[in-house]
Amino acid sequence: MKILFDHQIYEMQQVGGISRYFHELKKGLSTLGVGYELPIVYSENQYLLTSDNISPAPFPKGLDGFMPKRRFKGKKHLFRIRERLAPEPDFRAVNKASTIAALRRGDFDIFHPTYYDDYFLPYLNGKPFVLTVHDFTHEIYPEYFFKDPYPPMKCRLIKEAAHIVAVSENTKNDAIRLFQVNPSRITVAAHGPSLNDIDPKQLRVPGRYFLFVGGRDLYKNFYFFLRAVRPLFVGDSNLHVVCTGKALSFRELEYIANLGLAGRVVQISADDAEIAYLYKHAIAFVFPSLHEGFGIPVLEAFSCGCPVLASDIGALVEVAGDAALYFSPKNYEAIYQCMRRVLSDSSLRTQLIELGYERVKLFSWQQMVKVTTGIYRAIAASEKK
Repeated sequence: MKILFDHQIYEMQQVGGISRYFHELKKGLSTLGVGYELPIVYSENQYLLTSDNISPAPFPKGLDGFMPKRRFKGKKHLFRIRERLAPEPDFRAVNKASTIAALRRGDFDIFHPTYYDDYFLPYLNGKPFVLTVHDFTHEIYPEYFFKDPYPPMKCRLIKEAAHIVAVSENTKNDAIRLFQVNPSRITVAAHGPSLNDIDPKQLRVPGRYFLFVGGRDLYKNFYFFLRAVRPLFVGDSNLHVVCTGKALSFRELEYIANLGLAGRVVQISADDAEIAYLYKHAIAFVFPSLHEGFGIPVLEAFSCGCPVLASDIGALVEVAGDAALYFSPKNYEAIYQCMRRVLSDSSLRTQLIELGYERVKLFSWQQMVKVTTGIYRAIAASEKK
């Protein structure tokens, strides 16, 4: 049996939950003797670059990569001339063409797209595809995603997929509620933790801190969270918020300054080992998101011995169980009180850490791979009948 994956998420993420999921899935398939192909030419995804048998080229850099160490008048004009004579490749078009070529060859059993672009449908030639649905945040909070092209394509793929993989019972229930998916067409295969075997690197961190991990899109509730934490910082000059992910934007820095928190919110670009260190030494990991499909950072925090404070939303409660302290993500006072409690009560921190170590044992990437492989095999068997 051979599974064909595509390029989509590996263009969109350098790191992140969805590309981590597919990385773990491919790695697990290899251990089970299931073949796969990922026809990709350009990517800067760190999971591909560090631990896969694929060596994609970096993205073309455009003007930023043209004579990067030299500045002179007319450089932009010279770059435009170069582009007319020898244009840089459109890496998205090249990657898509590579996948389409693999689809046309047809030497695979099942296609598994890595995101929701439906470009591939005309090229399947009767072959089945499996769709993993990670969440319905875009459908539930459309106001946070300007001109988002994916929901209509996602809806079409949900209807046409041979089978759907949901990352949580909450996401499965959303699919049934929003798209009337027959429950027999959807199977839950939960994520696992990825940091428990990592030897953390030493990092310089700013005193005592709460940790905010990953993206800071509007539905992640970052601005609301900052306003909630502000009272904790009054009179405690050694207290900080450490963020991972992208550098703080001008808008975020301006908002932080207006709250009187300049210098108290720090961004660190961290690899897996460094993120493990940040979890291990944080007062707590705070996850104030308005909606999640699963919530890998919860398991990461548990496996690194970090207390978890989380929104009382469906997926996070499903994953964290009784091992987290919950708050309403739209209630300033609730967020503040949770953080104040864990800050002042060392026995509560210890209890949450111990509960987290037990809770994370319920999840594994190996189980996700086993469930997904079972789906593949069932589809392949039905195709032979």
